[in-house]
Amino acid sequence: MALFRDYNQSTDDAVSEQYINDNSKKITIIGEFHGDIAARKYILENIRSGVYTSGTVIALENVRTRRAFDQVNPKMLRYHLAGLHENEEYSLANIITEASEQGIFVTSIEDPCRAIRYDAGDGDSVKKRLKIVNEYAKDTIKYFIEQEDTSQIVVLCGIAHLDSGLSEHGVKGIREYFDNAESHIMTDETYNGIIPNGIKATSLQSKKGGCVLS
Repeated sequence: MALFRDYNQSTDDAVSEQYINDNSKKITIIGEFHGDIAARKYILENIRSGVYTSGTVIALENVRTRRAFDQVNPKMLRYHLAGLHENEEYSLANIITEASEQGIFVTSIEDPCRAIRYDAGDGDSVKKRLKIVNEYAKDTIKYFIEQEDTSQIVVLCGIAHLDSGLSEHGVKGIREYFDNAESHIMTDETYNGIIPNGIKATSLQSKKGGCVLS
């Protein structure tokens, strides 16, 4: 059985598909605003403190690999938003470098054969990208969860990829494929948008009246 569906076809017929993690391995899916540091800081602090060990797999948006499920090379970060924070402490480059030093595997949720930005302002293109990335992310999570040496997988993606309720396009989100995934929105300031059931919102700054859950 082929692992990947044909991404050229509509994925609407897969909306009822849900993967059950029979191995009970931890799946954490974090949605971020790409300009904020909160989620990257959270991941780096977990790497530095030993919360993430060699059994952890970190899967990132906005980075590329040469082949499916391959390890990210820090030299391949010249891709869209990946270079945006390259001079910051809490950058994607630092996540990849420091994780690798600790024996933590870092991969991408971008299909290496179709790693293109579709969101140049066209609504249909945005929807197409959401479907491609979310489907590939689902297959990536499933692949690594089924590997014996994986203890947990942590996914970092843009907020629109997290849940269909967080995107105006209504595309099935990554966390909706997994019945036992732990899901978070992490922002630098309080997130005041609609939070679908099962997602926690966390911020670096707690503002009165905001929806901040620890």
